Amino acid sequence: MNSVEKEDTVAVSHWIWFKSAVKRNKAALKALSQPKLETLEDNSPPKYKKLQDSWSCYNNAFCRLFLSHAAVQAVFGFYLNVVFSDMREEVLARKFGFEAVADSAQQRNGDWEELRQFLYKGMLEELQISENRENE
Repeated sequence: MNSVEKEDTVAVSHWIWFKSAVKRNKAALKALSQPKLETLEDNSPPKYKKLQDSWSCYNNAFCRLFLSHAAVQAVFGFYLNVVFSDMREEVLARKFGFEAVADSAQQRNGDWEELRQFLYKGMLEELQISENRENE
């Protein structure tokens, strides 16, 4: 999904913006993605204790907490720009690992656009998160 063809100047440009946003927000992203030390397995000998995420799955509660941060929203938006830099059906199907199944090309393109809109805005709305992405 992350692949960027060097010849695709639009995708390369989006990748540069994404990479820059990650660097600018590195400390915040690292802090948000670190496992919690208090979630060490209590029944393991100290030598074999493993860090565990404080969440057992990436459910709505986790996504709401994670995506509510402006730094995450900014970086995620730039990442989506990379993913959707080429809206051709065959490119998106390869990146996502599935195909749109509508009968006509127009309907399939509409389905891809609907997915794009959901990932940019609908997902935040569904999770009841106000969009607070930084204007970078």
